[in-house]
Amino acid sequence: MLLHLCSVPHVAWEPGTLKAGPQVQPFTPGSSGGGLLPSGWGAGGGAAAAPLGPVPTGEYVLTVLASNAFENRTQQVPVSVRASLPSEAVGVSDGVLVAGRPVTFYPHLLPSPGGVLYTWDFGDGSPVLTQSQPAANHTYPSRGIYHVRLEVNNTVSGAAAQADVRVFEELRGLSVDMSLAVEQGAPVVVSAAVQTGDNITWTFDMGDGTVLSGPEATVEHVYLRAQNCTVTVGAASPAGHLARSLHVLVFVLEVLRVEPAACIPTQPDARLTAYVTGNPARYLFDWTFGDGSSNTTMRGCPTVTHNFTRSGTFPLALVLSSRVNRARYFTSICVEPEVGNVTLQPERQFVQLGDEARLVACAWPPFPYRYTWDFGTEEAVPARVGGPEVTFIYRDPGSYLVTVTASNNISAANDSALVEVQEPVLVTSIKVNGSLGLELQ
Repeated sequence: MLLHLCSVPHVAWEPGTLKAGPQVQPFTPGSSGGGLLPSGWGAGGGAAAAPLGPVPTGEYVLTVLASNAFENRTQQVPVSVRASLPSEAVGVSDGVLVAGRPVTFYPHLLPSPGGVLYTWDFGDGSPVLTQSQPAANHTYPSRGIYHVRLEVNNTVSGAAAQADVRVFEELRGLSVDMSLAVEQGAPVVVSAAVQTGDNITWTFDMGDGTVLSGPEATVEHVYLRAQNCTVTVGAASPAGHLARSLHVLVFVLEVLRVEPAACIPTQPDARLTAYVTGNPARYLFDWTFGDGSSNTTMRGCPTVTHNFTRSGTFPLALVLSSRVNRARYFTSICVEPEVGNVTLQPERQFVQLGDEARLVACAWPPFPYRYTWDFGTEEAVPARVGGPEVTFIYRDPGSYLVTVTASNNISAANDSALVEVQEPVLVTSIKVNGSLGLELQ
């Protein structure tokens, strides 16, 4: 825009920044020249004002021409025309702000470009940021609610905006704690935790059609039937989602077996161990030994010791109890003595061929042992199983080593004895030989 003026010898103009739109800019002539004014301007106390119409924003050079009858003068002044700033609001690039992740803030309404300074205060104690670019990047170090303030200024006007933003923690490190073997009908507790994260909604899919959710990280559940199921725990927050699954066995309370299942020796402190489903430390074991002794109750321990004072087969009963269930187990246990020694006593050491050899075995302590006899013959005669007394007829004369083994279900012992089998001597005649000796035939 160019203005032509009839001026006094000295022209003074106040340069600066103009607001876009109709306005009047003051003009001050110098003291020399008799107070003459630029052409078309009126006098009024030695100063002049030039009305300006609507001017687009931008950078301009204003030329002023002043003249009188004696001379002409010209002066150029740079002028910056800027628009008034609109009302502002703070905009954020992300819908969810997470600690440790950069986020971009920007004015919601951008003013006309040129000569605008943006001042950002992010409310977390970090230095205030002043720059000519409208967008600003920032990273919050920790979670919390922060007051963000933006000030915009272009010399002719200013605007401010503010907003409260919430910064969440990154969701990380999900862990789940629960028993992988769960008793049917007993309450099970599932607990979850995260290393970092806030404002979490927890979801517990128990694998049997039950889904529990809420702000609490611990739930309790009861399974109504035995099954294999997958428990899935989810943690969700505005900052993300995590999930973890566990395979769980739901079992029925029962006694699987009692060991030893075979016979045990008659001795003090015989050890019996029950094998059960689940964790034995949570159960009560009530033992009945069937030998006339009183019951023995063990809490949290599946092994019991008992003094069986005599041998025999006894009915054994075990009642297994948990907090909500009870199981019964019945079996029998045989108690036998260990064989101390065995003595073999042939009725006769010398046996005539064709006669029965009678043998007797004595074992200690007394018990109905099994006796296995080996008569020492070369023929492949199987060993005979019988009682403590046997008879046997040898077919050939000779010396035979007889061995007997006494045994029961827990021990065995043996002994041997020599039996001589001889043919009988028969006298058929008596003769006198030439030397007057008698010969026996």
